[in-house]
Amino acid sequence: MTAMSFEDALKSCGKPKPSILLGNGFSIAQSAGKFSYSNLREKCRFESKPLEELFVKLDTNDFEEVLSHIQSALLVAEHYDFKEIGEKLKTEAKALREGLISAIKEVHPTDYTAIEDGEIENCSAFIDLFSTVFTLNYDLLLYWVNQAKKPHRDGFGLGDVENFCRPFSPDGHCSIYNLHGGLHLFKKSQKEVEKAISSGGMNLIETISHVVNERGQLPIFVSEGSSDVKFDTIMTNKYLKHCYMKLWNLSGPLFIYGHSADKRDEHIYNAIFNDKSEVDKLFVCVHEPDKQLDQITEMLTPYIERNSARSKQPVSVEYVDSATVPVWK
Repeated sequence: MTAMSFEDALKSCGKPKPSILLGNGFSIAQSAGKFSYSNLREKCRFESKPLEELFVKLDTNDFEEVLSHIQSALLVAEHYDFKEIGEKLKTEAKALREGLISAIKEVHPTDYTAIEDGEIENCSAFIDLFSTVFTLNYDLLLYWVNQAKKPHRDGFGLGDVENFCRPFSPDGHCSIYNLHGGLHLFKKSQKEVEKAISSGGMNLIETISHVVNERGQLPIFVSEGSSDVKFDTIMTNKYLKHCYMKLWNLSGPLFIYGHSADKRDEHIYNAIFNDKSEVDKLFVCVHEPDKQLDQITEMLTPYIERNSARSKQPVSVEYVDSATVPVWK
């Protein structure tokens, strides 16, 4: 089995345009992975040893999960009038939010102008090759590329409302779906999600910092844990569920770039290979095919076999050499 070139794969799709699913390799290709959420965790320098150890105790890099445990403990402490413990927990929650913002500021440019013009142009032209873009990344690279050239719409209404676009609408024009959330996305209510923007003299990073510090909110993201935990989290958020069902109900050719069929994202491949899937061709871009093609094939085989047994029109899988994919250069 060999990997074809991206050009040949794209030609074989015909019309209309195919869709694409972007994994962490998309960001690594531009930034060597410095925008990954695990890297944000590594950049945090908490003065509190118990807070540092709590991440280890919970076996997670997920800030939201840790904050949720602290807030639950605070609720119990306040209920039983454990004032000293309650004040300590409030301090820890504040330190966690400040640590996240400090890490974001350290690893993220302030806006898209910090990315080289040639890379913006090239990446914009690349994502314009696709009708729909799904992303598993939390960082702001795709956001900034699309902001600069606007080849796609993301479903958030126009207009600046206190540093946000108007909330996401399922009926709005949308062709970018953040399957696991993003650093720029926040809950407005249990049913609504807002997108942070550069506004009022603040760049995007400053806006995110303002929301975290002033509102005490953290961005929406689905990070650590098993695929089952991620799936359950997605199903409890109206926006994330909408994005996931768009992938579930997708039709036509689909490219996967920058993702290795990791077991922790089994829910993503369950959606692609569901027994009613109308994805007819799946093109999986493989980094260094000579070394990794067999491993990727082994990872995908259970999905392929299950889909072939259950579906009337099984998904056809082809492999593409990632080195031929013109993402940033």
